[in-house]
Formats: sequence, C-alpha cells, structure tokens
Amino acid sequence: MKYTLGFIVLILLVACDPVTLKLELVNNSEETKYYIIMLDTTLKNYLPLPAQEISPHHSEWPIIGFGKGKDFWAKYINKHSIDSTLYIYIFDTNHINDRIINEKKYERLDLKVKDLDSLNWKVNCE
Repeated sequence: MKYTLGFIVLILLVACDPVTLKLELVNNSEETKYYIIMLDTTLKNYLPLPAQEISPHHSEWPIIGFGKGKDFWAKYINKHSIDSTLYIYIFDTNHINDRIINEKKYERLDLKVKDLDSLNWKVNCE
C-alpha cells in the first residue's frame, strides 16, 4: 500500500506542468491585503473575482501560468498582456464588487517587465 501511494505521488509530481515562482508580493503593513493580478485594465468585466490574501508582514508568490525558465514571466506578460504590462490590484477587502470598483477603493500598480526587473520582481503592496 505505501508503495502504491508513493507511486501515485511520483506520477502527480512528474505529470504536472512546472511552475515558476518569480514575482514576490510583500505586505509590510499591519493589515491583511488582498490582490488580483490582471493582464489588462478591465477589472469590472471579470466580477466576481477571487482576491488572494497576503497576511501582514508576509509575502506571496503568485502564479500566472505554467512553465519554467528564468524568462517565463517576462515572456508570458509580453505575449498575453494588452500592452506588456502587469496590473496588480491591491484591496483592503476580499469582497470585490461594483461599489469597490466604481469608487476606486483599491490601488492599481501598472508594471512593465523592465519595471519588474528593476525591482528584482519584488513588489511592495502597502
């Protein structure tokens, strides 16, 4: 039985597409923050959106796609973004709705690949 379980785990590890964790989002604040990563600015068209949580004084390494290599993120952003920009939306709540968006109760970071390179792909979300 334990060999069967080990074999299943091995198959799952080999069969999964690799993930490159390059972008680090850092929350240096005293409050929990929530983020959504987009490749365009049409946030309202995608409601409801699940926002990911970053605990106070912690970091998160989001996933935007599956692939590997040091240039995966840059290639992905340049290929799929409307203007080669990664848009990071920072919220104080995980209940994203029309009111939050219409009243612009969020911070939007517009980052080109060259901006991310200059930040060593480490973005503060405060």
